[in-house]
Amino acid sequence: MVGKIENKTNDLAKVARIHEKIIRLYKKDFSKYEIRYKLKLQEIYDAMPGQLEQKNKRFQFNRIGKGMSYDRMENDFLWLKDAGVAIPVYNISEPKLPLVISENRNLFKLFLSDVGLLTSC
Repeated sequence: MVGKIENKTNDLAKVARIHEKIIRLYKKDFSKYEIRYKLKLQEIYDAMPGQLEQKNKRFQFNRIGKGMSYDRMENDFLWLKDAGVAIPVYNISEPKLPLVISENRNLFKLFLSDVGLLTSC
């Protein structure tokens, strides 16, 4: 546990400090894997809030680096998803069940898995 607020103080500054600490710990953890597997986890994580703010229909890879594409960064996205840090939401071509049949894996938005951390970012 990162921190515990003992009483209900409604102190949003305390909550923000805890969120910042969690984000720092995430990034520290990312650094272990980025070096070993040459991933761009921190760059993607830092880009997610700004990407959601834009009216783009998809995650913009060129904001991570020149020449970046889903094919080159697939392992990074899967790592963040599997770690429970991010949730990919794929575009679908037809709103019929099951949705997975009409999803476009290259056309997606990436959300932080925790709304509180998203607002802190």
